[in-house]
Amino acid sequence: MKIVFTMAYMQGGGAERVVSELANCFAGRGHEVSIITTRGGNCVYPLDENVQLIDLSGQDRGILSRVRAVRKCIKENRFDAVISFLVNTNIETILSGLFLKTPVIISERNNPYVDPKNKIFRIMRSFTYPFADGYVFQTPDAREFFGKGIQKHSTVIMNPINPELPEPFQGLRDKRIVNVGRLVPQKNQKMFIDAFAEFFEAYPDYIAEIYGDGPMEQELAAYIQSKQLEEKVILKGFSKNVIPEIASAGIFAMSSDYEGMSNALIEAVGMGIPCVCTDHPIGGARMTIEEGISGFLVPVGDAHAMAEKMKAIAADPAMAESFSGKGLQLRQTLSIDAIADQWLAYMGSFTR
Repeated sequence: MKIVFTMAYMQGGGAERVVSELANCFAGRGHEVSIITTRGGNCVYPLDENVQLIDLSGQDRGILSRVRAVRKCIKENRFDAVISFLVNTNIETILSGLFLKTPVIISERNNPYVDPKNKIFRIMRSFTYPFADGYVFQTPDAREFFGKGIQKHSTVIMNPINPELPEPFQGLRDKRIVNVGRLVPQKNQKMFIDAFAEFFEAYPDYIAEIYGDGPMEQELAAYIQSKQLEEKVILKGFSKNVIPEIASAGIFAMSSDYEGMSNALIEAVGMGIPCVCTDHPIGGARMTIEEGISGFLVPVGDAHAMAEKMKAIAADPAMAESFSGKGLQLRQTLSIDAIADQWLAYMGSFTR
């Protein structure tokens, strides 16, 4: 097949990483693969030499110019399928493909109940989405947001696990609880800090590390200080090599109020780190963690429940080891080859 992805940027982010991995896998199987970028031409992720990056950002003079440029590219290249990720690009790609013969498949990558926040884009989504040919959701909960017509032509495909994960950690895990994510309200790191403060009363030999940057950095630093935990809760900032840095952690804790499908959580479970995560909408954590088998789920915003589950893991090394073993199975379930098979099978239904 001749496949093209459309993205605004390829300059970092979970959706962008998934696109790069799928593109590389498709190309490795002999498909002709391109990635169109409409608002920035550089790609920070390694691409197979056979993946063509088509930079249309020089023609970006607004949404209409982007739509015209993408439409022209689709017509000239005669792709078999167009795949778009993220709401704004989905809207533009659908408009670009109107009345063309090339099927347009869009993929939701966040919680559609709250994303996008902009009212105009929500209206545009309602107007344009019915004109797409196919829809890929990360969870059944995300699919249920949309009407029966869209659901009928959709499928659910989870994110692939990072193929570069290191070998499972061997030995005694550190007394560290790690949290990975942008420092933004959605991730609710204050709740994680509250949970650790309660946990710390029972296990004062542990530390907490928060990896990520964002607009709440100073606010979180002040919050940590207000809890008198400056020596125990450490803001580590953004790391390009966060996976090896957290591999030996004793617990991974995610406190998000909502998520799409968290790559950070998938990677933590797949590395065998015992995990405690909020059971946030739109159900990605529930699909990644098997409750009480490969980790724990707690209600959104419930710091006490998170603290109690972290205590349970710290108190029971045998349970922690069992969680690790079960979590490692995710490497097979969500391997890039397994996820690519699902994508190709779904695309094949449009191109036969």
